[in-house]
Amino acid sequence: MSIRTYLKAAAIALPLAFGGGKAAAQSQNIVKAAERIVAADTLKAMDNKAADAKTLLLKRYKGQYKGTVVNGKVGSGNLNYKEAGETVPVASIVNNNSKVTVDGGVYSAKDMPSAVYKISGTFTKGNNEVAASSAYSHKTGNTHFIEDVSYARKFPLTRDLAATGRVGAVGEVAKVNGDKMGQANPYIKAGLQYNHKFMGGAKVGAKAEVGGAAIIKHNDNTTKVKSGKAIFNAEAEAGYKNVSAFVSGGRDAVMGNNVGGGVRFTF
Repeated sequence: MSIRTYLKAAAIALPLAFGGGKAAAQSQNIVKAAERIVAADTLKAMDNKAADAKTLLLKRYKGQYKGTVVNGKVGSGNLNYKEAGETVPVASIVNNNSKVTVDGGVYSAKDMPSAVYKISGTFTKGNNEVAASSAYSHKTGNTHFIEDVSYARKFPLTRDLAATGRVGAVGEVAKVNGDKMGQANPYIKAGLQYNHKFMGGAKVGAKAEVGGAAIIKHNDNTTKVKSGKAIFNAEAEAGYKNVSAFVSGGRDAVMGNNVGGGVRFTF
């Protein structure tokens, strides 16, 4: 306990211990003395730490907490924190109505020589989504590398359901029996997306998209543009908190008819 605290305690205790006007007057003097000590102490601290005081005064702090309450207790939640105009990177990406997903899967595809191994990453902020994926398929004398990049916009219909529009391009570089070839396919798709989270952390999701892609092939220094191809895909997902499993299938501009599944992590 500090000296100031003792003085204040004494000022209160005197009238109780001795009674009378003299004790009361004395207690008032002690209170005034304590106040002078507090004021002097504060000024001294500010004088000794002027730079720190200015720094604290000039800094700006802003925080926003979003969480759930279960049975009267605070459940899971996220904190978005800013200091002096700078946002903590992880908080700004993860908690400010944003999320990052990374998934890996294995697919069986009609136009590929063997199983396709695919890694995908998606960044979502609000109703905007940017996605990219890399896929690989190999069999002796037959190797394929596939890259896909797209942008999608969601148009919410209900709390869990949204319409989607997507534009992107998928490209392939292949080496078949010593011959090198390439393919680029710009595409556009539209569809529906459903996501629902249950209390406790369980979640389910589904989406379906349909559209068309242009076929641009390059082989032996020759580039050919073929007629468009109809493409579509569907996916179902179920999981708990930040981990889920998914299955998907459809018709891709490069892989052709395909079906597969994998594991997804959400950050």
